[in-house]
Amino acid sequence: TILNIVQNSWVEIKDKSGKTLVSRVLQAGDRYFVPDSPDLLMSLGNSGGVEIIVDGEKLRPLGEVGKVQRNISLDAASLKKNFGAKTQ
Repeated sequence: TILNIVQNSWVEIKDKSGKTLVSRVLQAGDRYFVPDSPDLLMSLGNSGGVEIIVDGEKLRPLGEVGKVQRNISLDAASLKKNFGAKTQ
């Protein structure tokens, strides 16, 4: 899973024990490669400014520009199910 930052956004990723892997503002143009680990949760300060790519597929936005989203599961299957391209 890759986070492609298209607008500056605060990004926080924690594991199930609450340990923080990242908690900072990522700048437009940054890419963050999410560790392949189960039970990671992400919070975003600008959910419309972050593109998520899972297995080469760009997912739908997680929210609007400027909208805060918390506790988003980074499980690939969950992301694809909730934010994958709509079926034809």
